[in-house]
Order: sequence, then structure tokens, then C-alpha cells
Amino acid sequence: MSACIVASVLLCAQTLLPSVARVSDCRDLGLIGPVSQLTHKRKDIESGTERLFHTYRFDRRGFLVAEVSFDDGHESQVSTISYEASGVRTLRVIEKDVSALSRNSMSYGSKVPPAPDQHLVFRDTFLLDSSGRVIEETQLRADGSLVRTERYRYDDRGRRSWRASVNAGGEEFGVITFEYTSTDQLLHVRSRGDVIERYSNYRLDKMGNWVERTVETPDYSAPQSPSAARPFTIRTIETREIAYYDRAT
Repeated sequence: MSACIVASVLLCAQTLLPSVARVSDCRDLGLIGPVSQLTHKRKDIESGTERLFHTYRFDRRGFLVAEVSFDDGHESQVSTISYEASGVRTLRVIEKDVSALSRNSMSYGSKVPPAPDQHLVFRDTFLLDSSGRVIEETQLRADGSLVRTERYRYDDRGRRSWRASVNAGGEEFGVITFEYTSTDQLLHVRSRGDVIERYSNYRLDKMGNWVERTVETPDYSAPQSPSAARPFTIRTIETREIAYYDRAT
């Protein structure tokens, strides 16, 4: 990737129970089986354009070792990840190439001068529950100032069901909840009680992981009566190409 600067991102983790190993990234993402690579794409229904969204690579234990993020189909961040030798996987180091593209896209047409590539350093700490699931994640800048804190909750099937951001005063905001089908597929994403994303038409591979689904979002341009729910419009079809490790090796 051209015009990128390598940014070292140290993610340090501490646990509520040090003897508990962190749940693998694959399991946290709801993936089944020995996934080695995953390519996530999004196709816009109106334009018919399909673009790369994320690519992931996992080790044999299901932990993320590489990630590429895309902005409008172009590489914006490339990360390689390593872990400490203890096996608990609560300390990880990320080497990240950050393209100016990922920062310029956030100006949304403003008159802010284009941002150059930057060297970014962050430290993340993770608090785990007794099952090894992340229940709080805090990101700090290199100077120790707070970037963000997020908290998570899980339902009785171990699925992430709640997420909230936390301000410097410890107050929660931006609460998002997740609802699933009886077969563990994401069904609704809610904000302030209202459905903001609806998922359907799942197609699964032989391992039971979804490889295609439809995403619907509220049509805010449509007229709405006080007694009627806002109509939904199909916006996106998401696809995933998933490769697996050979269990015999």
C-alpha cells in the first residue's frame, strides 16, 4: 500500500481473573470451525457495486493475526498482530500501516485540509469475565489520554447482546443491543429501542457460518404517520469468503 506509515499499536490487556484465557477472536465473532481466513464484502443494491470491507487472518487457535480495512474499496489500514507467549492471549502487539485515505474520508466534504499519513500509537486494555469474554475495552493514546472505552454484555447463549460507549466520567452512552434468531444469526440491531439494522436471507456454508445475508435499514426519506413504523429498505447484500485449516494437519 503506497503512502502509508507503519504505526505500532500496543494492545495491553488485563483480566478480572488472570487465570482465565481470553475467548478467541473467531468465537467472539460467532465463527464456527478452524477458520484461517475471512474476506468480507458489501454490495450496494442501488448501484450494484460490490466492495471489499474487511479481510481477516487467524491462527490455529482462532486469534486474529492480520487485518486489512478498506475505505470505499481501497486499503486504508493494514495490521499484523502478535501475542505474548503465555497462551492467555491478553497482550497483543499490532503493527499498523495507516493510509491518509482512512482519515480524509472522515471530513465528509468539509474544507479541512487533507490529512497526511500519521504514526499512531494506542494501548488497549481488556477486562474479561469468568468465561474469558471481553466485557470492557479501553483505548489510550501514547501519552496516556483516553480515546474510548466500550463495555459489552452477553446473553445466556454467550452471544454479544449489548454494547455501550463510556465517557471520561464513567457514564454510558450510545447503547446498542443485538437480537438473534434461534439459530444464532444476527436479526436486529437496536439503538434507543428502535431497530436500525435488520438482517435476513442468510446463506450458510457447510460449517454453519453465514456467507451471504441481506441488510435492511430504515427509509428515513419515506413519509411516516405517527402510528406507523418507518418502512425498511434493502440497502446491502453482505458476503463472506471463508477458508479453513485442515483439521488433519
